[in-house]
Amino acid sequence: MSKSQALEAYKAAVDQEADYIEPDLVLTKDGAMIARHEPMLDGTTDVATKFPTRKTTKNVDGEQTTAFFASDFTLAEIKTLRAIQTVGVRSKVYDGLFTIPTLDEVIALAKTEGAKVGRTVGIYPEIKHSTFHAHRCGSPCGRLDGCDRIGPPKGLAGPHLDLPR
Repeated sequence: MSKSQALEAYKAAVDQEADYIEPDLVLTKDGAMIARHEPMLDGTTDVATKFPTRKTTKNVDGEQTTAFFASDFTLAEIKTLRAIQTVGVRSKVYDGLFTIPTLDEVIALAKTEGAKVGRTVGIYPEIKHSTFHAHRCGSPCGRLDGCDRIGPPKGLAGPHLDLPR
C-alpha cells in the first residue's frame, strides 16, 4: 500500500481484517512519538519544501548523516508536513494527502476501528533507531501507554502485553 505510515493505511489494514497494526515510531523535538519509518524526514515527507534551511548532521548508528530529522521539529511543525512516496515502483497518487500521525492518533484509531468491527485491534509498535533517540531524550519505551494490546500477534517471536482498558 502506497500510503504507509498514515492513519488511512492503518484503517485499510483493519478493514482488511488485520488483528494488529505496526507503526514505526520516531520522536519529535518536544518528545511526541510520530509514525515514520526513519528519524530522517527527507524521503517520506515534503519537509524540504516547507523548512528548506533546517537540515542538520547527526550520528545515526555510527554514521554521520545530513538530513531533516524529526527530532529537530516540534509536533506542531511536523503536523504541517504531508507524506510523500519515494519508492519508485509505487504510485505517487497519495503524495501530499496525508498528515504524519502521532502514536496517540494510532492508538485512538485502533480503538475506534476495533470497536466498529467488534474486535480488539492490537498495536505492534517499533521504535526506529532507539539508541539515536535515547541519546537525545531518554528512553522512548516508557511512552507506550494507552494501548489495549501491545506486542506481536500470536505465533510471532517477541513480547506480548495485554494492557487493561
